[in-house]
Amino acid sequence: MEEIRSKKKIVHEKIPVKVYNDSEEASKAVAHEIALLIKRKKTEGWACVLGLATGTTPKSVYKELIRLHREEGLSFQHVVSFNLDEYYPMQPDSLQSYVRFMYEQLFNHVDIPKENIFIPDGTLLPEAVKKYCEAYEEKIDALGGIDFQLLGIGGNGHIGFNEPGSLAGSKMRLMMLDQSTRVSAAAEFGGQLSKVPRKAITLGVEKILQAKRIVLLAWGEKKATAVKSAIEGHVDENFPASYLQLHDNAEFYLDEGAALELTHIKSPWLFENVNWNMPLIKKAVTNLSLSVSKPILKLTNKDYNDNGLSDLLAGYGDAYDINIEVFNQLQHTITGWPGGKPDADDTLRPERAKPEKKRCLIFSPHPDDDIISMGGTFQRLVDQGHDVHVAYQTSGNIAVADDEALRFIDFVVDFNNKFGIINEETISIYNKAKAFLENKR
Repeated sequence: MEEIRSKKKIVHEKIPVKVYNDSEEASKAVAHEIALLIKRKKTEGWACVLGLATGTTPKSVYKELIRLHREEGLSFQHVVSFNLDEYYPMQPDSLQSYVRFMYEQLFNHVDIPKENIFIPDGTLLPEAVKKYCEAYEEKIDALGGIDFQLLGIGGNGHIGFNEPGSLAGSKMRLMMLDQSTRVSAAAEFGGQLSKVPRKAITLGVEKILQAKRIVLLAWGEKKATAVKSAIEGHVDENFPASYLQLHDNAEFYLDEGAALELTHIKSPWLFENVNWNMPLIKKAVTNLSLSVSKPILKLTNKDYNDNGLSDLLAGYGDAYDINIEVFNQLQHTITGWPGGKPDADDTLRPERAKPEKKRCLIFSPHPDDDIISMGGTFQRLVDQGHDVHVAYQTSGNIAVADDEALRFIDFVVDFNNKFGIINEETISIYNKAKAFLENKR
């Protein structure tokens, strides 16, 4: 059994990984590593060259670096920063500009000299991009290369804007963005895919891999599949993050959600002796059911033995008995009645029957989701006399594209004119809204 575990450990984990309870804890660890590097380089009399990323993922890292600067005196006077990428075309003061992002999230709050900040220029003429990219890489080389490269990961495995198909030797260049990348970015552009740039300037894979130290951050379950592919899959040009397997000082910093699909997290019994408590047994059996595509009640001793669960059989008996126990555990998590069914025997259910009337809170990601997705349940809870509240998690404004709003405005104005409805105040409001939408950036 030890030999099998050893082999699986080598096969599955090709890049070092650190898993933290949450993104805040992981971000602080990364920020403190960067701070120590800045101090060490200063002591040695060298500038600290940082490769920085944008997006929501590194925000907490930058927040902690700002705190270290303000409260613990961390100086950025000897830091030189090179950002990975920028949309193209893109004005530096645009809401979606990475220039604006970096100044708002970090540079405006620390003492880094402005001349030490380098961010790809999204305003270049097309014929000037190639020479600009060459000069950008030359600046990095002149400083001895990047000391610390911070990365995120896209759902399709991109690092920077090196989309699937990027080669290990790719240089800094203008890159056509993958459709999935543009769809993911649409929320930043008012939910309108048509407004997401089709291109971006990005540092190439080659220069990223030349960094002395690389740390990739990933938070949340949405990144779990991409993280697994990068760490456990083959090196593949169609999944650029997998190139980090070729680096001798790269590491992934993950929260628990992003690590969920990693084999050593999902199936720890393949690597070590585990304490087989009921939550772990339930996890193992449900994973086994999914992996062999069989219902829990039809799993056999052979299924257990063939998938690294022989010690579970040795400790708890025949597969049949384990299957029954896990099936009952899962069945008892189903109530069918979110607030408890009046006068029902819910002894084995997670929600108690008494008191019958409870306070219920419905989280609705967008207005109307509560009605569209669970209207029947909502109505039943009210009819049963429960104290029901709804928490809307967004105003819903970004879900309506400007084109749709303009179309509705034109309809209302035309409708009023067509049928002779005189309501000057209303028409004035709609016309002002139309002018705003047509001219807003």
